[in-house]
Amino acid sequence: FDGRGRVEGAWGGAPPGGLPLTQPVSVAGTRRRLLAVDVDGRALEFHDGKPVAWRDPPTAWGGSGGYGLVAAARSIFDIRIAPVAPGEPLVRTWDGSRAGTLGEAVVPQQAMLGPVANAGWTATTPEGEVYFASAVRGEVHRYLADGRLRWISTWVHDAEREPRFGVVDGTLTPKFRLTQQGIAVGPDGWVYVLATTGAEGPADRLLVFDTTGVLRRAASVDPRAAIYVGRRGHVYVVKPSEALARTRTAGEGTTFPSFRLPSLTGSDTVDLTAFRGRVVVVNFWASWCAPCRKEMPLLAHLAESLPPSDAVVLGLNEDENPEDGRRFVEDLGGVPYPLAEGGGRLRARYGYRGLPYTVVLDREGRVIRTFYGFGASIAPIEEAVRAALASERSPAVFHRRPAPSMVHLRRDGRDGRGGVFRSGAPGAVAGRGGGGGLVSPAVFKTVQPG
Repeated sequence: FDGRGRVEGAWGGAPPGGLPLTQPVSVAGTRRRLLAVDVDGRALEFHDGKPVAWRDPPTAWGGSGGYGLVAAARSIFDIRIAPVAPGEPLVRTWDGSRAGTLGEAVVPQQAMLGPVANAGWTATTPEGEVYFASAVRGEVHRYLADGRLRWISTWVHDAEREPRFGVVDGTLTPKFRLTQQGIAVGPDGWVYVLATTGAEGPADRLLVFDTTGVLRRAASVDPRAAIYVGRRGHVYVVKPSEALARTRTAGEGTTFPSFRLPSLTGSDTVDLTAFRGRVVVVNFWASWCAPCRKEMPLLAHLAESLPPSDAVVLGLNEDENPEDGRRFVEDLGGVPYPLAEGGGRLRARYGYRGLPYTVVLDREGRVIRTFYGFGASIAPIEEAVRAALASERSPAVFHRRPAPSMVHLRRDGRDGRGGVFRSGAPGAVAGRGGGGGLVSPAVFKTVQPG
């Protein structure tokens, strides 16, 4: 964005011979050099807006001192069912030459939900300070440059609850409420947090904390909005769909590297180019991959439900010995979609982090989404396929449109359309229809160690 909250450009695409960035969850860097972390935990390095190479944090951040301080927290997008031991850090940092830790993780009542209970978002300042916003609690931490905790500011309401396990469709599944969905430090030094104040759903409030942890402002925002803070603390609320329609990411819709591999279960070959014109789901798997055993029957069901003339599922086996892959498929009772032999060489070419790994391609063979790992279902994969089938035009094509509409909230107490923006008192709300309560009931407090 430029200094007025307008889109200046978009970064994306793929490095030479690699896959594109498809689902970024955080970024860190300077104007010219950037690390964009994808949902699978890998980071794509950019120089001057061009993708250079995929990195595997944290070791790959070494030698990149131009990035300044990088702070990372557990991602709510990559949920792990595992305990968190007492004393484990809440945030990990990297300054280009050495690693560090901040805070201490909490141990929840249901210990196996430790990664969920400690997931969150981070933001850094030019002075080397770090802010952490919990994903499942109304809680913001400030850590000084020397690593000391300066304060914890919390807000609580009746819909907040401890993460817990629940049964969904007969499967034990983590259940939690996403309370905070992003944090940024403005050039004014204040902290801006996107929060969800309803029982569920996307972020609908912007909370503004000063440097002492006091909640200074709060406003209703569009649930689909992005927040931009100007140099003087002015806040721009921009609809990404409108903003990004004005730009085209370099390399957007990168074509997936083609393959022509021997069939795992027959005498012919599996050639990706033969499926051009159809939406394609490419699934990487192996006999030694335990989650693959649960995922492949679901992919088989998906393959059977798709119109064969419009979409197809392809399975690429990563076993060095094809016989291992064949026995694995026989144990499953077979699958109704083509399988190919990778001979243990696929990871070197496609650079995925682990298995299972799934890529959804549009009708032109361009990457739409990538998925690493397997949770309780393949619903996200199905949604990506259905959306691609329903799209009348390629999702990689952007058409130039007028400048995006935006709400400009000024610190002097008025929005850009002349409406009053009540400020000063913790919990004050600026609603587009005349205000209203932020949360009910709501309690705001700041805890300062020492």
